[in-house]
Amino acid sequence: MIITGDAMFNNEKICQCVKDQCGDYIFTAKNNQKQLVRDIKVAFNHSKYGANKRIFEQEIHKEHGRIEQRSIEVIDMPWENLNGFATIKLIAKLKRFRF
Repeated sequence: MIITGDAMFNNEKICQCVKDQCGDYIFTAKNNQKQLVRDIKVAFNHSKYGANKRIFEQEIHKEHGRIEQRSIEVIDMPWENLNGFATIKLIAKLKRFRF
């Protein structure tokens, strides 16, 4: 089972409940968890963690009068950055370009 949700669900208790039920989750991180957002930014900007970064890029698409490209960067969540979110294993950054 994989649970998806917006930033409203990005809460330590909800995350732990999902993991306790043998599930996984994908939640958006926004300013509802300021420390978590800072930790994610530090992890992505720190050269120490760049070695385990995986990048997946979509080819440029021209459809419906738009030019689009998406990419996602994924890294393992560093243990020192968990701050209570012990269930987080990976963090991802989605980039979208649309013209």
